[in-house]
Amino acid sequence: MKTIKLFLLLTFFSISLGISSQTVVQAENYTANLNGSTATTDTGYKGTGYALMTDASKNYLEWNNVTVSTAGYYSLKLRYQNKSVEVQSCVVSVNNTEIRSLSFPKTRAWTYGREYTIYLVAGENTLRLAIDNTINNTSPLLDEMTLTQLTGAIYQAENRTAASGVEETNHLNYTGTGFHNVAATQGQQNGQFIEFSDVFVPFATSKASLIIRYALSDLAGRPCDLYVNNTFSEKLAFKHTGWWDDWKEQTTTVDITLNAGLNTLKFVVNNDIGKGPNLDKFELIMPAPNAVQNTKEEKIDLIVNNQDQIVVRGCEGNDYSVFNLIGKQIERGVVRSNNFTLNSELNAGVYIVKVGNKSQRLFVN
Repeated sequence: MKTIKLFLLLTFFSISLGISSQTVVQAENYTANLNGSTATTDTGYKGTGYALMTDASKNYLEWNNVTVSTAGYYSLKLRYQNKSVEVQSCVVSVNNTEIRSLSFPKTRAWTYGREYTIYLVAGENTLRLAIDNTINNTSPLLDEMTLTQLTGAIYQAENRTAASGVEETNHLNYTGTGFHNVAATQGQQNGQFIEFSDVFVPFATSKASLIIRYALSDLAGRPCDLYVNNTFSEKLAFKHTGWWDDWKEQTTTVDITLNAGLNTLKFVVNNDIGKGPNLDKFELIMPAPNAVQNTKEEKIDLIVNNQDQIVVRGCEGNDYSVFNLIGKQIERGVVRSNNFTLNSELNAGVYIVKVGNKSQRLFVN
């Protein structure tokens, strides 16, 4: 394991998912099963039918021919039907690694479920859905799976793997199917939390950007502690965003250690009022594993564009830092593309920008 840097970006804009490709797998075309079968009794399915499992622990359906051209993060969305119980659940495994439990609430007809994030390798992948014996040993009828490639790992707050508080939809402008109110059920009490134990990292030596989208009306802010793999990392200052409909982001930097494979990120309330923000989602963006620091200054171009934003060109994967004239660092992160706009909203003045081995003064109007 190596220490990598994650950058918490908290801005005024919603995050683009960067959809680039989509793969649809018909559930009835499974390649292996334990007490699985196909049927056509319930009409409205797509393809030639649908798949189902006998209600019992450990039964599963498996698809070993899920093929994508590019390795990376994909959203997994299933079309299903559950007319029997309030919630059914299956555990999804990807390439023999158990990722998490998927929830299938009761429906009246075929419907699309929530989007969960998984990591796929280029070429063939194996996906397995097994009945979750910790819930009620039942599973839904499965029609098809849709896999959509993302620019990073998008983790919706309502898809947390453990939490205090509740999922809500009573404020505007959230993404996904809702947001998570960390303090909704226990009032003012430190230690309330939201946890994601399905954060997959394909290689531990990379650098990543972690983008959190949240809303908070309290002027004083509501700081929370970040834990990574059950180890305290840093206190995060969730600041006032306006009203609860005003979802924003802001930039800070933490040094944490992530494992290759599954990791757990946990946000824990720890402040004077014992409450946390409303969380919408976070996104994990990772550059190519072979990105190296630029050692040739002439390959790096630093400019200020017409919107008075600092733009870095030609050095994806390099570290950057921005300082004011008295030497105070006001931003640092990783250049995520070869035409990358920095995140800070800068006041007029002179700034020193360092990227790789190059430093340059820039004037912002």
